[in-house]
Amino acid sequence: VECSDESDSESAPQAQLKVPADVPKKRTSRRAVADPKTSADPPAEKTAPKRQTKAKRSVLAPRSTSSEEDEPLLLKPASSRRGRSRKRLSKTEESPDEPDTMRTIVEETNGVLDVSIEQLRTSDAEEDNNSAGSKDNIDFEVLRRDMCSGLEKDGLFEKWRNDHPTEDLLANISNTDRRPDNLSLEDVQSLLHSALLTLQHFPCPTIYPNLCTLLALTTGQSDPISTAMLQAQSLGVTSRHRTIRHFNCSRQKLKKASSDLAEKMDALTLNEPSGAMSSTSTQQRLVSEMEEIFSFPTADLCSFPQNPCQEFIQQIQQLPPGVTVCLMSVLAVKPGEMGDSIMLSRLEKDLSPITLHISTSRQELNIRWLVQEMDSILAEQKVVSCVAEKAKWWEARRALDCQVHQLLKAMERLLGCWKSLLLPLSLDPELSMQAKELCKALSKRGVTVSEEMLKVVLSASQSLSEKDLKGFGSGLSPNWDLACDHLFRAAVSQLSERNETRGHVVLILDKYLQRLPWENMSVLKSRSVSRMPSLHSLLGLSFQKEVDSQSILKHGVDPRKVFYVLDPDGNLPNAQDRFKEWFCSNPDWQGVCGVPPDSEQLEEAVASKDLYIYVGHGAGARFLDSQAVLKQQMRAASLLLGCSSAALAVRGNQEGQGIILNYLISGCPFILGNLWDVTDRDIDRFTKVLLESWLAAGSGASLMEFIDSSRQATRLKYLVGAAPIIYGLPVNLK
Repeated sequence: VECSDESDSESAPQAQLKVPADVPKKRTSRRAVADPKTSADPPAEKTAPKRQTKAKRSVLAPRSTSSEEDEPLLLKPASSRRGRSRKRLSKTEESPDEPDTMRTIVEETNGVLDVSIEQLRTSDAEEDNNSAGSKDNIDFEVLRRDMCSGLEKDGLFEKWRNDHPTEDLLANISNTDRRPDNLSLEDVQSLLHSALLTLQHFPCPTIYPNLCTLLALTTGQSDPISTAMLQAQSLGVTSRHRTIRHFNCSRQKLKKASSDLAEKMDALTLNEPSGAMSSTSTQQRLVSEMEEIFSFPTADLCSFPQNPCQEFIQQIQQLPPGVTVCLMSVLAVKPGEMGDSIMLSRLEKDLSPITLHISTSRQELNIRWLVQEMDSILAEQKVVSCVAEKAKWWEARRALDCQVHQLLKAMERLLGCWKSLLLPLSLDPELSMQAKELCKALSKRGVTVSEEMLKVVLSASQSLSEKDLKGFGSGLSPNWDLACDHLFRAAVSQLSERNETRGHVVLILDKYLQRLPWENMSVLKSRSVSRMPSLHSLLGLSFQKEVDSQSILKHGVDPRKVFYVLDPDGNLPNAQDRFKEWFCSNPDWQGVCGVPPDSEQLEEAVASKDLYIYVGHGAGARFLDSQAVLKQQMRAASLLLGCSSAALAVRGNQEGQGIILNYLISGCPFILGNLWDVTDRDIDRFTKVLLESWLAAGSGASLMEFIDSSRQATRLKYLVGAAPIIYGLPVNLK
């Protein structure tokens, strides 16, 4: 049995780790599993000797990367427990106390996801022409390039300064005679508006979100629509850039194909219209509409924020019915710093936005501590994976499991009564009447609160503790007194016998909060919850559902149209014992077991099948890399059950990046993956229960209904059971 010493795709652990002295130095990772003869990336063979040394040293300083961007290390797997022979356990002899295998792997040698602004501007043709000359410097181009270095080197910057005196620059800046302590709120808003409008045509992912956040802080509850709009604009900027670029490339290809087809038709003498040309024209129109959904707003100083807010209200009306969208981000005044406050906005069709500013600085455990604790747990898991002694290995992992459980409780305490904003709204007709009467009664006592806010809290009152209910009044208004509390409790008691609401929740999280397993809080654990990188990606997926006549979101998943990739590296015998007979015995299913899949076959499968199941290391990016994903629209719902397959790596001030975003850009309607590293046998228990229960449920069954029960099938219900998360929208059986 081999244990991994590190993850290939964990997102941004900050602290370097020290390995205990008793860990053998020559132990290699489970990453080094690929055989050079079967490697999907031939250029990696030349670099294998250089990477061997780095693989051994990686224990001392684990890398923080996503499952998409590492380079494969073509080393021979070595046993992590010296002096003991390796013995394969049969199905009946499987020992529950044996350490599991970490499903980590190094994937994708050529994919660089955290592209710079300059690279986003570059066309495909320019990349092809310059790829040979710039290949060696791509890392410096992305990570270390100074925007002014070229000017200084060539003396152009000095020339520019001579041609543009400082006095001329200062003359064009308003309020230059004012010091920061003399600026009013209106002055600050004016300056922020000017800066935002200057960048809006091509927003920088490291600056634009900060400007939106600062502007949202200045508006607050005085203009909740503008505040929610600005928060929505601050999330998923990089993902929107890449999606726009993808659709632009697709439109250019369709335009070229249409032009070639028109030339061929001109050579014919038939006067009948061409169905192929009509189809191409329709595709061009749909791609242009999708590109418009992801475009950034353009407005001048006079029409801001009125015009963007009107567009935002229209976007809310385009949300799928029954879907609650929750935007969550950490507020910080200084760029690059993580603050202690959370901005939470709730969006739902036909309802006004609700926005909250939750300060956690005075709480026992603030949001910054929670994120750091999560990073610490995942970093410690890498150290524990090096432990060779079975009893100590299990003892340490059980301790980490308890830590994740305590972290989830702390996350729920942090939100308090405001976790009610994360829940779908009840359809009880009495709810609106009770909220309206309570709003009037509280207004007479000097407590100002929106009717929408009261509806949300009253709807979720069954999920709130007594402490949460008490905290609602004190957190809402300083004028809240005992009489207000009696009015509130009376309204709660009249709505206490409702059934649990059924609806779907979509979480849109910033680069800090996406590291935390929000779906596993007790208030959300039994709910249908997924994630999306931005509001615009959700709108795009919803639009795709409406216009695509073949979408599985509309017609459901056909359980006969399945393609599987089971243990392509041939080193997960437990997974083969558990799934091989089942998968291979189904006559309608197609796939491979124990061998790497053919790249062309896999690309065709995800574009034509209804369900894609990957059981192996990582996200399978060595067999279906980020560029292959974007070649054509992905039709299949994807289950990626390797280590950190849904993790987003954060580098510096950039937003999180991972291959999961490429799946969404390519139109994949549903992706299930792991937020961090998992072990093989425990995640296999989750997979087996999930697939068996869902596929046996019959027509119309939603996969989301079986997620919670599948988490309970794992031995470590938090360290492994909490790892699976979902991006996209719910899918049902056909």
